[in-house]
Amino acid sequence: MYYIYKYCIFFLIGLTGCFQTVLAQDVVVKGNITNTSNQPIEGVAIVLTDIKNTDSTIGYAITNGNGDYEITVKPQIKDSLLLIATHLNYEKVSKILTISASKTAYNLTLKEKSFNLEEIVIEIQKIKDTMAIKTDSLKLTERSTLRDILNKTEGFVVSEDGGITFRGKIIHKVLINKKEVFVNQNKIALDNLEYDMMNDIELINNYRDQYKIDFENFTETVINVNTRDEFKGIFKPSVEGAYGVKNKYQLNFRGLYFSDYLNAFITSNTNNIGKKSFSFTNISEEIKEQSSEFFKDHFTDFFAEDDLLAESFTSNSSITLRKENKKSRLGIVLYYNNLNQKKNTTSEIDDSTTLLNKRELESLQKGNSFLSNMSYYRALSKKAILSFHSNITYLEDRDKDRSTVLNFYPTMDTITEDNRNNAISLLNISKLELQARLHQRIILSSILEYDLEHSKNNFNSNYSINSNGDNLRQEYDFNNLYLKANSIMDYKFSNMLTASLGFKIKTFNENLNYKNDTERKGGYYQGLLSFRGQNKKWEYNIEFLPQTIRVRNKDLKENKGTLDVYINSDWNLNENSTIVMSYTQANALTEINYAIDSLTVSYNTRFLNTDDILNNISRFNQFSIGYNYSSIIKTQSFRTSYSYGEQRDYLEPIFQIIEQNIFYYQNRLIEKKRSSKYSVALGKGFYFSKKYHLLRFNSDFSAKFDKFPTFTPEERMYNVDQYQYGFSTGIEPKGIFFDELYLKMSINHQHLFLGNQVLNNNKRYTYGGTISKKKDKLEAKISIGQNIFKNEDFKFKSPFMSIEATVKLNKKMSVFLRGNYLFHLFNFPNTDLTSLSVKSDGNLIQSNYNENSLNYLIIGTSYKF
Repeated sequence: MYYIYKYCIFFLIGLTGCFQTVLAQDVVVKGNITNTSNQPIEGVAIVLTDIKNTDSTIGYAITNGNGDYEITVKPQIKDSLLLIATHLNYEKVSKILTISASKTAYNLTLKEKSFNLEEIVIEIQKIKDTMAIKTDSLKLTERSTLRDILNKTEGFVVSEDGGITFRGKIIHKVLINKKEVFVNQNKIALDNLEYDMMNDIELINNYRDQYKIDFENFTETVINVNTRDEFKGIFKPSVEGAYGVKNKYQLNFRGLYFSDYLNAFITSNTNNIGKKSFSFTNISEEIKEQSSEFFKDHFTDFFAEDDLLAESFTSNSSITLRKENKKSRLGIVLYYNNLNQKKNTTSEIDDSTTLLNKRELESLQKGNSFLSNMSYYRALSKKAILSFHSNITYLEDRDKDRSTVLNFYPTMDTITEDNRNNAISLLNISKLELQARLHQRIILSSILEYDLEHSKNNFNSNYSINSNGDNLRQEYDFNNLYLKANSIMDYKFSNMLTASLGFKIKTFNENLNYKNDTERKGGYYQGLLSFRGQNKKWEYNIEFLPQTIRVRNKDLKENKGTLDVYINSDWNLNENSTIVMSYTQANALTEINYAIDSLTVSYNTRFLNTDDILNNISRFNQFSIGYNYSSIIKTQSFRTSYSYGEQRDYLEPIFQIIEQNIFYYQNRLIEKKRSSKYSVALGKGFYFSKKYHLLRFNSDFSAKFDKFPTFTPEERMYNVDQYQYGFSTGIEPKGIFFDELYLKMSINHQHLFLGNQVLNNNKRYTYGGTISKKKDKLEAKISIGQNIFKNEDFKFKSPFMSIEATVKLNKKMSVFLRGNYLFHLFNFPNTDLTSLSVKSDGNLIQSNYNENSLNYLIIGTSYKF
């Protein structure tokens, strides 16, 4: 009986324990958070607290991409609890809950809000296909620019020369009040549109140009700036001027007029501190595609900003006019550039074991360039638009070089050179286009185009070898005339499939006047088959262009068949993530100026060409894929990309021989050059404390590999490996004496290989920091750091320091202080060198040492009328 009683007691105790275990199981509170449009909201903070003591947190969660959350609650909690849902872009919601096993799902709906914290980073909300960036919630001053705003927005990548991408998508247009004003003029818009004129900024993902006939689902991504009412219909000019140490100065003028029918923007910038208002990205794609390499090499000098110069004078002005009404649109853009700059460099050429040549060079460059772009659109009817485009560009580039050259091989000789090179180019591109909707599903486009380039080069050298003087001259000019005719018909099967069929004809007549005149005639005859589609998730474009290239000259008549392919695709995985992919296969004839048998760069340097390369067809293949992620809510971003390219049968200058103190390079046909690049960048921000201090971390890495054969004299493989590492950390506190403090570090490595032999290792380390303050009438920023350059035989340091401060005196007037390379200005560093660059063709290595920096310290005033 005792044993039966004992076993019963144990059984009851065990059964009670089982009931206690069941009753003690945790309760899971879960639910879904949506907005008023029944769309899930990611990143909502869910807090479960005691209703009697809201400081006591019982559970915490963050909603995922589907808006779901889940919190585990102990069963001892039987009282009513308070569920609090918060999000930067939505109204706070609180709800009293009674936890029970019968009900654990609690769904909430949040209402969008516009809030006005004094200092918040960015408020962004999705409005249909538009992302609105509320500039009134940013911590900005009146002088803050569009560049400053986009740089603070996750997902945007803005380059110094004006390139803008958002999650991998390239942006070419900045609209003003929904009107096209800045088209391929990103740098002008980024640096001249200031906060005081803005009401709000929008990223429009579904913009449709009303003067372009296309199916409704095909759109593009643009930026739109809505101006304040006081900037509409009134011409608003402003001027600024500054003067400082060592006679450095800067003069700027800007005038703007925005209205519903006429928009105008005028800029003028004159200075001797190296600042330029334009970049090569401001130039239309037609000019880049149709001009020769000769033209582009000289034209880019007027746009490239280089602060490692001894002297620089630049004056550039622009006028942008856009007029639009119900049936027509007119656009006129004028650019003028004047350039006068000086640079001192020392270069050394070796074969990785022996120094062959050393050159002390003083380079003077002067020139003028003028560009006019006119576009006119006329709506002939609701279904037909006629447009005319004209680009006229003129440039004159005058270079004057003085150099002393020491040749160490085969004998020790001293060469002095006084070289003058004058280059002149005139480019005219005119295009007439008719677009017509023949049917709801059919569009016909036809284009006639006329392109003409006339370029001339005049080289003259007065030189002496060991005090024995002589003169060398070389002159040549060439004309390229192209006539084009295109006709393409589009048929829409669905939003995701539009097929196009057509043809493209491009005839050419090219003439080179040098010694014996060279003439080349012929044409590109292409068929076109393409497919494209677009919806909110995916867009793609695939083009196949089989072509016959016909060449006719005195000694040769030849037809060659090739295939050009262009593929682009964007996948929007969700509101935060995008995958971008592209593939290009293109073929082109060698340019006619390669028919010059010996091109003289200086007495000491010549480039040789042979007749067999003139009618060569080069092929270029490029594949790239990238993933872009950014989240405003989580203050984080991630980008990664990979690209691989091949160039086949292209020209590469390879060192051949030294004869009579002249270095000869042969432009040789390279069978294949391979290039690949991988890059990754990530950023993360953390808010902490009740004041929302922000701590940021950013890092990036890229690796680029180039590989092609060279000849020494036998064929060997030449490799260039480049690595770049970067890291920065910063804090953006609230309510203390500075607004931003960032520390940055970057490392660049370049390795040159010939086969397995290491030719050169070149490294650059950069360390620096920036501190800034923006408050009421004061805006100030100081940057300081150091560059360290190093290779096997040489190492030097180059410190840098810049400062910018502005004080607003009243609504119209401000004073400012600006400075750059201040250590060099006051002769602080123990070396005169500022940079080191190394390049090689696989045979010889050329190291260039720069001794210059555009250091300045100026004080000035600005006035807004």
